[in-house]
Amino acid sequence: MQLPRCNNNPSDSRNYDDNEKDSKVRRQTNKRLGRVLMTVGGLVAMGLLISAGQGFSTKNRLRQQQALVLEEEKHHQMELKLKLEVEAEERERHKVALEEKTAVFDKIVREVRTIKGTGVIMETDPKSLEVTGRLKVAARELCKTKYGDYIDQKPYRLAVTIQYQNDQFSQEEQGGHFVIEMAPLSLQPYSVYNFMEVARGHHTDASGSGFHRKAGHVLQATMSSDFAKKPLAFQEYSKDYPHKKRTVGYCGRPSGGGGCWYISTMDNTQNHGPGSQQQKNPHEADANFGKVISGYEVVVPKIRQSMPKEGFLSDRSDWVLITDMTILVPANNDPNDEDNLYVEWKA
Repeated sequence: MQLPRCNNNPSDSRNYDDNEKDSKVRRQTNKRLGRVLMTVGGLVAMGLLISAGQGFSTKNRLRQQQALVLEEEKHHQMELKLKLEVEAEERERHKVALEEKTAVFDKIVREVRTIKGTGVIMETDPKSLEVTGRLKVAARELCKTKYGDYIDQKPYRLAVTIQYQNDQFSQEEQGGHFVIEMAPLSLQPYSVYNFMEVARGHHTDASGSGFHRKAGHVLQATMSSDFAKKPLAFQEYSKDYPHKKRTVGYCGRPSGGGGCWYISTMDNTQNHGPGSQQQKNPHEADANFGKVISGYEVVVPKIRQSMPKEGFLSDRSDWVLITDMTILVPANNDPNDEDNLYVEWKA
């Protein structure tokens, strides 16, 4: 039997050892490389997880923000809806109150007209005084409900726009305006309310509105209006608001029919005050409802100059037209407001 040959060649032994070392080195290198790869992979995976987490967090925040915006919008819509409901309820309450007070006012006006028709001297008759007293209260309450409740120191105002129709003035001077301050509601409530209604219903085409009479003591106008067409139910007058220069009052007896009124260009306490223009009743007077507080010095001379003659003017081309009447109310109810601002009344 042949035995295996023993390799006694030294070079072969060295080759084996070297191979063994190389294998060991490779194994160690592979292990280190594996650890490195595992570390790198872990870092990459961690980065991906972090990125994914950040992406999720960003999306979550966006969803939260969107939800918050939607919630705020929902809350805003609810507030707006509630506000509109409250405003609608307030308008309805105001409408009902206005209807009720108008009905009361109209009923008392009919009572007063009936008494007036008997020919009794209303200024001294107890029954007449009681009914006209109730009418004043009803007119005051109705006026406050319709046009606003303001203190006596801040009465309503009317801005009156006029137009001259002749060639005496340049194109720029063809128009003018003045301001009437209404009498306090504590003194002349019925007269004030009546003329506020005349102004509210004034026809803007001015076809039937204008100054049509020039006299030494007054400039008289007529108004075309949808409201308050009848004369006053009685001659309301207050000794605390007489027919001084610049005041405005109703013409005619009974006063105010067809929107007839005038500007006093002198003190007319005797001409239009108690006992004037008739002999039967020493107490009866024209009803006064306000005074011109702005524009008088400019407008009155130009109206006189524009109207071609004294007396009533039948030709409307000679009139000074009233083209607009704007109701003005206080911007606030503060008696200490130094600015005393007024704004246009809105129905």
